[in-house]
Amino acid sequence: MTTPRATPLPGSYRGRVAARQQHRRFSPVQVTQTVTPRGDWTPEQAVDLLEQGYPLDQVITRTGYDPRWLTAQHRRLSVR
Repeated sequence: MTTPRATPLPGSYRGRVAARQQHRRFSPVQVTQTVTPRGDWTPEQAVDLLEQGYPLDQVITRTGYDPRWLTAQHRRLSVR
């Protein structure tokens, strides 16, 4: 024999969801650090260094570009 399940009160779930959503407001994004390229290096020149076989660490040191950006650009060009 099964026991009957208690049914929740109408609207109780909605009340919990609405209460959670009120606390999930996003704050404005603040940039805390930016990397500026060194010298007269263009983005194309920095990616060309990677394509010529220079190590990523050396390209970062020379050009000052973000390593994540350089890696993404290099991958994008390698796929073509």
